[in-house]
Amino acid sequence: MDPASSRNPAQKIPVRQVNGKSVIRPGEALTRKNCDLLNACFDDLIERGDKDMIMDLSQVHFLDSVALESLINVQNRLAGLNGTLSLSNVDEVCRDILISVRVISRFPIISSHRTTGTPRK
Repeated sequence: MDPASSRNPAQKIPVRQVNGKSVIRPGEALTRKNCDLLNACFDDLIERGDKDMIMDLSQVHFLDSVALESLINVQNRLAGLNGTLSLSNVDEVCRDILISVRVISRFPIISSHRTTGTPRK
C-alpha cells in the first residue's frame, strides 16, 4: 500500500453518506490484494464514529476468503458498537459465494439503494 492511501484510505475507496449511513463502493473484486485498503477504510470510518455502513457491491464481482474474513470482522466490530454492515447490489456470483460459505445470514442484504449523497472527506 502506498503512503498516501494509508493516510486517507477513504479517498481510494469511494464513500458517501446516504441517510446517515456510510456507503462504501469498491470498484473491483475484493481479494487479498486490496483487503488492506478495505480494512483501512473501515478503520477510518469507525474512528470517525460511523457505525452503520452499507457495502455497495455493484462493481464487485468476486470475493475471496480474505475479503470474507474482513467483512465478518467489521460486522463483528460494528455489532459491538450497536451498528451493522449491510450489503447492497450483490450479484449472483457474490451471493453464491456468501451462501456456499454460509455467511449470507450474517449480513442484511439490500437489493438496491440510492447512491447519491455527500462524499466523505
